[in-house]
Amino acid sequence: MHDLFAVQRIIEEAKKHGEIKEISIEMGELCDLHDHDIKGRIEELTGWIVNFTINPSNIKCGCGYKGEPKIIEKNHENVLYTCPRCENKPKVIEGDELILTEVKIK
Repeated sequence: MHDLFAVQRIIEEAKKHGEIKEISIEMGELCDLHDHDIKGRIEELTGWIVNFTINPSNIKCGCGYKGEPKIIEKNHENVLYTCPRCENKPKVIEGDELILTEVKIK
């Protein structure tokens, strides 16, 4: 259900630009959605070409660590990650977002 909401928001935002032929989306690796689910649903609902880029994430932990997290598990609508240094839950600086980056018009 969470991914359907994201799909609807992307479609609505893209349609503001006119008659769409192709879109590009960037997704952070800590985003709790799956690129193939989002891509497939948008293509199925619209017929648009959907390009995806997965971006790395950056975290900041109370122990002083800054950098990439240790991803323990990623499944449908859930991402488990920790600080690779101390194993605590860090603050995400970037990499948990889903962003419409380009819209190509017919």
